[in-house]
Amino acid sequence: MPFDFHIFEAPDGGQPIFNDRIIVAQKNNVANASGSTSVATDVSFPSFALPVDASGNALYGVQVTASQDCAVAVTNKSDHGFTVTLFATAVAAGTFDCLVTA
Repeated sequence: MPFDFHIFEAPDGGQPIFNDRIIVAQKNNVANASGSTSVATDVSFPSFALPVDASGNALYGVQVTASQDCAVAVTNKSDHGFTVTLFATAVAAGTFDCLVTA
């Protein structure tokens, strides 16, 4: 169940998507497989629809922290979730954390 915040302050220059709320969703220890150069993992939030516009474009940001030294790409963003791809010479099986904000 979402937790309602009643006070929120945004710094000058920031442009919030919503005027009445901020969305923060966190998923920790998402397991990823091993792979030779890249590994893609789907991340979803089944009990909550992430914000998208009328055309289906995502209106949220995703920050990923991996448990290993690698590059990260977030693609296929939708109201159901997104795909996190880890890139390295050899991607080890491990975990990553995701922070979604809108």
